[in-house]
Amino acid sequence: HTRYRLVTGVQTCALPISDTVFMFPGSGTSAKRFSEDIYENSSIFRKYYDRCRETARDLTGKDLDESTDLKIISVNYSTAMMLEEMGIVPSALVGHSLGEYSMAAFAGIFSIEDALRLEYERSQLIKGLPEGRMISVAADDNSIKGLLADGAVIACRNVRDRLVVTCTGNSFEETLQNFRKNHIRYTVVDVNSCAHTDVMDRISEYRSEEHTSELQSPTSI
Repeated sequence: HTRYRLVTGVQTCALPISDTVFMFPGSGTSAKRFSEDIYENSSIFRKYYDRCRETARDLTGKDLDESTDLKIISVNYSTAMMLEEMGIVPSALVGHSLGEYSMAAFAGIFSIEDALRLEYERSQLIKGLPEGRMISVAADDNSIKGLLADGAVIACRNVRDRLVVTCTGNSFEETLQNFRKNHIRYTVVDVNSCAHTDVMDRISEYRSEEHTSELQSPTSI
């Protein structure tokens, strides 16, 4: 691997305009049959994806395509490895949510096998939490003030006018109704959990599981 600058958390990172940044997205970025074309046409991508597929099968007993979250991590990682082998080398890496796992694996912090195992363990713990729904909203805080039903919270602020709202219980439909009445543009995210809220703090066992992986310090510039 080349040396990378990692951007984690909420940071501002000034880079020359000519620099290349690999951005690793999280949940809600998948589409039906996504990665199918690149898998069929790139032997490099296929090599890394098949490695992920084998690990996923060992973990779940199912094909990788049956686990959206594991597939997102795998596609992210395989794409980045493909680009690097093609000579497209990034100066910095940034990941969001699930994308942080693939980013860390690409940077050599832990193996892609550990990344997939950690996400699988986390997903099993999440099953014991209250279900939730997520909404991507094209608005700022002030625009949706008073429109969130009880049980709905702002989970992420991507940029000033792009928010993600997480809902529990009956708050999902009520919040959507409020958005429609007030002409707030939104997209329902294909995630059935209370991601990025304090509900996730209940899976403290996951913290212990994280520490069973051997972590390496990423090289940086």
